[in-house]
Amino acid sequence: MPDYFSFHPDIASAYSAVHEWLAKQQQALGYKNISHQQAGKLLSEKTLKSAAAQYNVFFHAHYFKVIYTLENIITSEKLLDWIDTNQHICLIDIGCGAGAATIAFLERIICLRESEQFTNSLEILCIGIDINYESLTIYNQLMVKVRNLLEKLNIKLTYTTSGKSLQELAVSLISFINKQCSQWEKPCLSDAILLQSNVVSGFKASFDSFQKNYNNLQELGVSLDEIIDSKDEFGIDEARAYKWLAQDAKIDNLHIITVGTKDYSLSVIKIADSIKLVFDESGHIIEQYNESDCKIGYENPLNSYWRDRGKRIYSKESNKGFNVNFSTITNAELKKDKDWEKLIDLKNLEMAWVRARKYLKSESLPDEIEYRLFEINLYENLQRLQQDLKVYIKEVVNSEDNLDYKFPKNESQSRPRSLSRLEGEILSTAIIQKFGKKASLLHGNSYAYRVSVSNRDTEYLYNPWFTLYRDFLAEARKIAKQEENRNGVIICVDIESFYTRIIQDDLIELGKELTQSERILWLLKILLSKNLDDHEIGKGITQGSIGSGFYANLYLTPIDVEFRIQAKENDWGVKLIRYVDDIILFIPNKNDVEKVLEVLTKELEKLGLKLNESKTERYDNVSEFIETLEENKLLDELDYKFNEIVNPLWICNHRYRKEFIEAGKRDNDNQWWYLIKIYQKCLRSIQIYIDAPELSRRIDRYLWSERKRKAELKEKPELKLPILVDDINDEEIQNWAIVFQNCNSDWIEKKNILREELIKLFLDSW
Repeated sequence: MPDYFSFHPDIASAYSAVHEWLAKQQQALGYKNISHQQAGKLLSEKTLKSAAAQYNVFFHAHYFKVIYTLENIITSEKLLDWIDTNQHICLIDIGCGAGAATIAFLERIICLRESEQFTNSLEILCIGIDINYESLTIYNQLMVKVRNLLEKLNIKLTYTTSGKSLQELAVSLISFINKQCSQWEKPCLSDAILLQSNVVSGFKASFDSFQKNYNNLQELGVSLDEIIDSKDEFGIDEARAYKWLAQDAKIDNLHIITVGTKDYSLSVIKIADSIKLVFDESGHIIEQYNESDCKIGYENPLNSYWRDRGKRIYSKESNKGFNVNFSTITNAELKKDKDWEKLIDLKNLEMAWVRARKYLKSESLPDEIEYRLFEINLYENLQRLQQDLKVYIKEVVNSEDNLDYKFPKNESQSRPRSLSRLEGEILSTAIIQKFGKKASLLHGNSYAYRVSVSNRDTEYLYNPWFTLYRDFLAEARKIAKQEENRNGVIICVDIESFYTRIIQDDLIELGKELTQSERILWLLKILLSKNLDDHEIGKGITQGSIGSGFYANLYLTPIDVEFRIQAKENDWGVKLIRYVDDIILFIPNKNDVEKVLEVLTKELEKLGLKLNESKTERYDNVSEFIETLEENKLLDELDYKFNEIVNPLWICNHRYRKEFIEAGKRDNDNQWWYLIKIYQKCLRSIQIYIDAPELSRRIDRYLWSERKRKAELKEKPELKLPILVDDINDEEIQNWAIVFQNCNSDWIEKKNILREELIKLFLDSW
């Protein structure tokens, strides 16, 4: 391998093509005749001929310094961290000249793509800033050539330029970057790169000129100290501009790369120190790396000044060296966004996967293949999900892959449902479980989809629907029997086509009740903004997903707020409770009914909803309403019968409990889970189906408490359980089932009766 750098062949072609263009420009005639020494003296001259001479003499030297920096200091690994999975990168080139630093960065991207080290789609936004407008003319010519090269590699290049200094441009630049974030549908840019290659000399010249003028005015008796701090060190002005950019532009991580010749090594250090000082004062996190006396050898490209004069190689020995500072600033706002930090934590994502998987497997159309494929490399897939979130990839939820279908509601009707990709379900769960307690408080009037906030994390996101609905009916019964409602009116409200009429933008706005994190609100927008089959554009939420009930509850919180939780908090003493969109209003004074319904109707209209008058029921006689609730006591009776049958299976008997206790005492819990798996398979043989984790919890509930066992059995004997088999094979399991059925015939009969009742209930409701 040669001990020197060379232009990438495509970059070499682009470089020569610009020379061909310059040769045709009247204003640049004779630029090739300008010597190295003369070009150095023309740095401040703003003519196309001067800019062309610098392109001819200096461009490749600056280019190779940046190439060295990117390869040996930044490294390919760090570059891949910035671009792998990230769809958008912003590159700001300060004192860009003809674009040597920018082109060097793009060359590294080309090489990484050609070596297939990253394959994702990528858009690069380049911003060239230089007070020499003529240099920007060459910059634009070169970028046109390179843009065409990148298009062939499926990399989109957009660019813009400005002839102002960064300090002058700061406000406009911040606005431009934030507008670009919006166009890219991102809450922030995860990474922006700021290059300042060989501008240190210009910074130093400007600073020295200012100091000279300042001192002259001081000698003439003109004091400027009230508005100008003469104690500012070199680099402070630039650092303040960078801080302004980092704070006000939507950038999570700003990477500043400074390259300066050996003659300005002290200035590079001072700039780095100024950056650290200014950013430390603002609470941002800054990491810095310095390397001095870097030396490179390179091949002078065709059509360049030295190559035209017969010098092909510029050796390391000829190089007087250069200095590099690499600073990464992490925005303090990112660290302050604790809600986002908790959301994307791998432990939260893993628990979300467990819960989403559990919920979806009980749905009408689970995609078992997708779940299993995700589980094969579970940790890697969760890490990928986390990385996609960090760089704000909107395709993270794969919403375009939703499968819409119709699910029977009864013999004549169906309801729209959708099967979402697992990633979207995981992220929806990750949001809900992190704000579960807050959400449940928000839904004070609603009993549905209350998030489990028990001390032990389980695979269940919500409290059991059966328990919640029973509590809802019990509360309705309790309120109806209260003295103040004896002569009142009860309205059971039905909302017409509720799930399909939800306005997505309004629902996303209500997400601010959960968090102020712009990043989480961005994710909510991605999750909820979907074009669903048989829905108006911008309306509806996916039914059948783990989050649909939660978000439906959230959407109706303005109704809860209007009527409050306590009756004394509204004008009519009305109490409102609901189970998602099934709303019950208890109105103590019959004269207030029309006004209450008018207010409710207006509030629903604000949400794009309306009453289904044909299904909304009015009870002027409270006793009639209570009678309808009594009919629902069937649920309580079924619940009692169900627990009476299954709980003895968790209580087990003395012999089983002894085995489980011994297994639980061991340091290694393999034996415990082995017993659970065996018992689970035994239960399946008698048509009792339960997941292993849930079986483990239920056994553990009674294992250590004789009081709980006695309270549950109510003096009835324990089940006669056969000896637990030693091996999980079908023959032994079948023998276990035969013995169990022979020994527990009464239990089998009760189970079969309950099964028939449940089947009848289902058929009658159909």
